[in-house]
Amino acid sequence: MEVNVLRGGKQLKVPALDLVIGDIVSLEWGCPIPGDGLFVSGEYLKLDDSFPSIVNKHNPFLFYGSKVIEGQGNMLVTSMGLNTTLGEMISKASKSRRLPVQLDKVSKHTEIAGLVTSILILVVLFLRFKAGKKNEDSGVPEFKGEHKTMEVTELIKKIVWKPSGKISTLTTCLTTFLVGVVEGVPFFISLAIYYWNKKIPSTKAVVQEQLTGVTMGSVTTICFDKTSWLTMNPQEVDECWIDETVIRENTAIPQQVKDAFCIGISTSSGNDQESLISWCERKFGINMESLKQSYTIIGMKELSPGDEGNGVLVREKEGNETKKFLYWKGLAPKILKMCSRHYNSEGNLVDMDTKKRLDFEKIINDMQSRHLKTIALAYKTTDDENPEDDRLILIGLLGLKDKCWKETIEAVEACRNAGVNILLVSEDSESVIEDIAQKYGMLSGPGILEHGGETFRSFSDEERKDVVNKICVMGNSLPSDKLLLVRCLKQQGHIVAFVGVRTDDAPSLKEADVGIATGTGSSELVNGSAELIILDGNLGYLVWILKGGRCIYGNIHKYIQVEVTITISGLVISTVTTIFFGYAPMTAIQMIWVNLVVAVLGGLALLTEPPSQKLMQRPPIRPTEPFITEAMWRDIIIQASYQVSILLAFQFKGQAILNINEDVSKAMIFSSFLLCQLSNQFNASEQKLKNLVKGVQQNLWFWVASVLTVVLQVVFIEISHHIFGFARLNGPQWGICFLIGALSCVTDGAYLGCHEG
Repeated sequence: MEVNVLRGGKQLKVPALDLVIGDIVSLEWGCPIPGDGLFVSGEYLKLDDSFPSIVNKHNPFLFYGSKVIEGQGNMLVTSMGLNTTLGEMISKASKSRRLPVQLDKVSKHTEIAGLVTSILILVVLFLRFKAGKKNEDSGVPEFKGEHKTMEVTELIKKIVWKPSGKISTLTTCLTTFLVGVVEGVPFFISLAIYYWNKKIPSTKAVVQEQLTGVTMGSVTTICFDKTSWLTMNPQEVDECWIDETVIRENTAIPQQVKDAFCIGISTSSGNDQESLISWCERKFGINMESLKQSYTIIGMKELSPGDEGNGVLVREKEGNETKKFLYWKGLAPKILKMCSRHYNSEGNLVDMDTKKRLDFEKIINDMQSRHLKTIALAYKTTDDENPEDDRLILIGLLGLKDKCWKETIEAVEACRNAGVNILLVSEDSESVIEDIAQKYGMLSGPGILEHGGETFRSFSDEERKDVVNKICVMGNSLPSDKLLLVRCLKQQGHIVAFVGVRTDDAPSLKEADVGIATGTGSSELVNGSAELIILDGNLGYLVWILKGGRCIYGNIHKYIQVEVTITISGLVISTVTTIFFGYAPMTAIQMIWVNLVVAVLGGLALLTEPPSQKLMQRPPIRPTEPFITEAMWRDIIIQASYQVSILLAFQFKGQAILNINEDVSKAMIFSSFLLCQLSNQFNASEQKLKNLVKGVQQNLWFWVASVLTVVLQVVFIEISHHIFGFARLNGPQWGICFLIGALSCVTDGAYLGCHEG
């Protein structure tokens, strides 16, 4: 970025990085503010997202990050880089998400377990080798001197492919744990998160950090700046009043009133500017940009800090240079107090008496009762360079409504039901923010912090902890107050999402667990500080992402629950049978096959489960809650106990009762074990056999994967009979295996899992 600098009486274009304190920078339309500084000369500057937005000799302070959208002037640079107000706040921002810490913890534990398991496998293989040397039938060659590669390969084949004895069975168990848990879980967590991010349409939102969607599922508080709230709730003109006449499609409007409306709107600014310009062009058929170019803006000012409204002093470019017009646009109750005359329905100027003022107040109150934002436009003609803001002429009243007001109220209600608190925090006055909160029914719980940010920053740490859960509205707040609020919420154990669009929101976006920018109009600094950019400016879509985050987080839990159940039951069955029989009923190849089928087919089926309505009726997951919860452990133990008990009983008594040989018994235990995992997936998931048709419609892949699992198991048994010499099963034997697997579903009543716990 290059800027124009006055040095030695000459104007130079230098890179912004080469600026030094004391430089004079020339600013005009489109110029970004390269650092903090003071307005020292010129007309005025209007900034895109600074507060206040008008900079002149009365308000000379300029802050890094904003951009000039009107006016021109010179700036004295007072600080640069991290020494700027915004830079200092950003440098202090820190982000520590709970889920990455949990995943890192799981990853470290699995890596340690994998290392220990690998060492144990090496020890077991060595003991197997030493035991083999004492066994005349082992056929294991002794290591004396140099041996050929073929002999070593043959030794490995004998150990791995022809295991016999307790030590080889232990190797099978360790291999199962290593392949099934250590390698499977981290991969499928990453796969599940990737799958969810791909489900978010690129036209609706942009995910800039992989774990954003999952973190949204744990959010307990969403903080909105007023500007970001209005961005997500676009407005349009619903009513227009001139005097006591509401303007209809066929209502005739006097020309002087029409001109005053269009000039006042074209030269003003505000969050509602886009909707007002669109209304004027549609209503009056006037090109607002061309109209604006026919006037020269001399100066701009705002209402008192925290009040929405601004005034602009203009003159015609080709008219009388001494004749000027002061236009004011803002909240109707404020502007009405500044007026002494008004236009009547015929376009004539009339004095505003007490009765007429009460009539206008009644119209304003009526529109507000219907949740319309009331805007008033007024002006006066003057010859002064600094006219007083009184004795204005009221042009008319406008009532703006939200395009998706009902949807927003439903979204607020959905967040409330999900245990997520919505907090409005802004530079605007308490009354402005209170009106917004009241409009959307947000004051039924927490209330308004009296004196807003000024009070909050004066509190001690203990007082902030006490008040942070009792507010939903905090006005009169500086950017530093927003940052302080986010930090305080995090210290209280909240998972915080912050929604912002202004440049000075960047520190809060970086500090929050999830920083969210809205729309395409946010600056590069804001977008770069956010993990999620909502292109579809709609609060309802943010709720959809919240719901989706909970869904994928729950799906990851379901997969881990199933995988841990396989590991525990498989290890216990192998260990017990080895102690009593000297061999395990399932070989390493069979256990790897179970993990492969369940991980690939069952894992994909679980992680693609769509979100249910119940997700938004439960409180967020507590930050202190472990990754594998008590409810998950309870369900894992119940299901593993069933599998262990019934398959061990089959191992001990199955051959005698069914009159089958040992090989057939092993094949039936192996098939029953896999089919138990299939039932385990049903128990862990939202898919229930009693809702078969509905389940197929919601998640077809789950049912396809279930059928495919059964088919692949039958094929594996047939193929393994020819390749490995495993036993085949007939129809009645398969029926018993399916019965054992199906009985696993009887634990469904206790098996509510993480998605119910």
